[in-house]
Amino acid sequence: MTYFIAGLVAGFVLAVFAWPKLRQFILGLESEIEALRAKARALEARIRGK
Repeated sequence: MTYFIAGLVAGFVLAVFAWPKLRQFILGLESEIEALRAKARALEARIRGK
């Protein structure tokens, strides 16, 4: 039982410290995806001659 509680506490502490970096990574990916979509739209417009 002691190991279980220690595991829960360790998991909670890890989650508290890891969440900001994980969130920043996810937001960075979202901005990268949006930038690639904008480049694709620009390229498509250039190909179509608009």
